[in-house]
Amino acid sequence: MQVSTTSNRLDMGGADPDIIGLESHRVSWSQPMGEGQSTFEAQYTAESNFYGFGVWTPASIPNASRSWRLEGSYATPLTDRVSLETGFRYREHEGRYANEQGLVLPSEQIDLFGRGGLQVSPGVLLEYGLYSTLRDGSVWLTPRGGVVLQLGEAWQAGSSVSSRFRADGENDYQMLDLAPAYFGDAEDCELGEELCYRVFVAREGREGKLSVGATHRQFADTLRLFFDRDFYNFFESLYLVDGDSLPELTFEMEHRLTPTILARLESNLAAGGGGVLLNNSEEPYENDIRYVVTSLDLSLIHI
Repeated sequence: MQVSTTSNRLDMGGADPDIIGLESHRVSWSQPMGEGQSTFEAQYTAESNFYGFGVWTPASIPNASRSWRLEGSYATPLTDRVSLETGFRYREHEGRYANEQGLVLPSEQIDLFGRGGLQVSPGVLLEYGLYSTLRDGSVWLTPRGGVVLQLGEAWQAGSSVSSRFRADGENDYQMLDLAPAYFGDAEDCELGEELCYRVFVAREGREGKLSVGATHRQFADTLRLFFDRDFYNFFESLYLVDGDSLPELTFEMEHRLTPTILARLESNLAAGGGGVLLNNSEEPYENDIRYVVTSLDLSLIHI
């Protein structure tokens, strides 16, 4: 079981509108159940002026908000060749807007998902899944599929695709997601994408591993992507809005320098945009996204 709590407050000038606050409380646990593993997580988050503070503030961003999130899953191998994971997610969000006399607008989201893998042969693994989402009375479906090929003893290549569409009518409702999205969580195509394609080539051996990949995302939600989990570095972030298209290249290398020292190099390069957002003055702007993130880590390994 893991329990974490954070509370942050930053005064930008003394007046109440200039006070930025963020608090989060989370509990999670995981345990074996039968032949599989069950997990559960609950989290409460409240913020004021955290998402909207800055030069670029979309008009749809509230002055304060709070959200609750519950998530549970169960994963088990059905046979030697077939694995399955099922689960649910529930999220409730309330946003307070000063220009509407403190009106609180609640929204709910319920996700049911199932995903699994099928080992077709020793060198071919098929991945599949389906997410169904209920948001404020609208039903959305997100089918997913992928394949992983074993190329020799150490190399493998793979690709995956997911697409979200509305199951009960036209896509005339722009979903707004104000939960913080972090850069390190962007690998699973679960940041509010309408379409997501991913390909990769990887090699893994005793001394380390090497991976090169490319991802193309088209967004349907409004998100704020943070590059650092430290509250006081919240300016290192950007907005992703409905209509944005974001191609990204990734490189990862891990090598054992000595029996006890492991070096890890990661680099991400992305450039895109195209979505249109309105600022608080109701002026439209076309989003332009560019970032380069590189990290080098050294860690000690106990033998």
